[in-house]
Amino acid sequence: MNYDVFISYSRLDTSTADRICEAFDKADITYFIDRQGIGGGFEFPVVLAEAIIECKVMLYLASKNSYESKFTNAELTFAFNEKPKNSIIPYIIDGSTMPPALRFIFSSINWRNIETHPIETTLVEDIKKLLGLSSETINTEVNLVPYISNNKVGFANPDTHEIIIPCKYDRAYSFSEGLAPIKLNDKWGFIDKTGREVIPCKYDYALNFSEGLALVKLKDKFGFIDKTGYEVVPCKYDDASSSFSEGLIMVKFNSKYGFINKTGREVILLKYDFAREFREGLAEVEQNGKWGFIDKTGNVVIPHKYDLAWGFSKGLAAIRLNGKWGFIDKTGREVIPLKYDYVESFSEGLAAIRLNGKWGFIDKTGRDVVPCKYDDADSFSEGLARVRLNAKWEFIDKTGNVVIPYKYDLTWGFREGLAAVWLNGKWGFIDKTGQEVIPCKYNSAYDFSEGLATVELNNKSGYVDRFGNEKWDE
Repeated sequence: MNYDVFISYSRLDTSTADRICEAFDKADITYFIDRQGIGGGFEFPVVLAEAIIECKVMLYLASKNSYESKFTNAELTFAFNEKPKNSIIPYIIDGSTMPPALRFIFSSINWRNIETHPIETTLVEDIKKLLGLSSETINTEVNLVPYISNNKVGFANPDTHEIIIPCKYDRAYSFSEGLAPIKLNDKWGFIDKTGREVIPCKYDYALNFSEGLALVKLKDKFGFIDKTGYEVVPCKYDDASSSFSEGLIMVKFNSKYGFINKTGREVILLKYDFAREFREGLAEVEQNGKWGFIDKTGNVVIPHKYDLAWGFSKGLAAIRLNGKWGFIDKTGREVIPLKYDYVESFSEGLAAIRLNGKWGFIDKTGRDVVPCKYDDADSFSEGLARVRLNAKWEFIDKTGNVVIPYKYDLTWGFREGLAAVWLNGKWGFIDKTGQEVIPCKYNSAYDFSEGLATVELNNKSGYVDRFGNEKWDE
């Protein structure tokens, strides 16, 4: 028989499992639950294996008891090897801390918690939606973007402009890993794509989830939470990078910088004057006024001898020494000579460089792809780069061809498909065809980020969404 749900649980949590079974019975959700336990030998029973494979959803009752059970761990391991990840639902039924290994495994999956997702109501409805038994369906793949209406922020389908999550928040960022940070009554929390507040609004600030964790700020200190709201890294640091990169993140405490891992352990001592995130296995760090590169164990791979350094991109890093810029590889070998007045890191295969006061672009071999003829230039972003010549800005492609002609007095680069442009003393936004999609009427405007752009008009500050709807600070 094919079942809707396989319930994986510890026998010590039978009372909770019984409540779930009763709720499923009332909702006509079929389920498989092992009432007999695993007996006899040590082989994983065939009947359980078949039930896990054939069920549409696996509900894992996460608790101190199940973490310590070799049988539930065996069921979970088998399910991860045999089923799509989005069909495995962790449901936390007590206040215990999930082991780091399980938090890592579930980092890309939306967890449910018995406190925020009661069995008889929210959990049942979520399961029905996942099974397609509800008129309302959960589509975790749907693209939702911030949308402004009546000076409040919600979320809409970017194709239809249909508002999916009501506009009731003071601020919101885009969805990442299934959750979005939202601000309400001056506090930040997180919602899922149904609009349910899964992590309460209690933080002074919050950013998107990345690699299963999100930066939060509480009482002027920074830490990181997981998708259950558990504070994996306590709010104790003076500063931190916005998101984990390659499993580590830069943190600052008592004016020194170092790195911690996803369990909060300081794996690289906080001893540097400054540091930036890991890229391609290495991070640039400053000590005693000189920059070098370390690996993830903290070993110095490239000595501290440079006046300044940018992170690695496609195997190369920009460095400055004695007033000139060039590029080195991961062994510290100088592969593009230190001869430039200034350089940007490689972006989309090309690097912006300045030589004798003029800007152009080179490839990874150092070959001039776009000649140094511009008065100013910026890195490629979303396939286009902004360049200035004779006081006007235009956009070029990677061959140097003009895509959006000289017209604007100033521009920013493309972000999320739109670029801020300044014309006749006013700012607006254009798309990649050069069409003005948000009129040039603002006194100032900044890049789109997380679906919104900061703008100013008539001494008022606020935000505009990609549809042109505005929200002004009160």
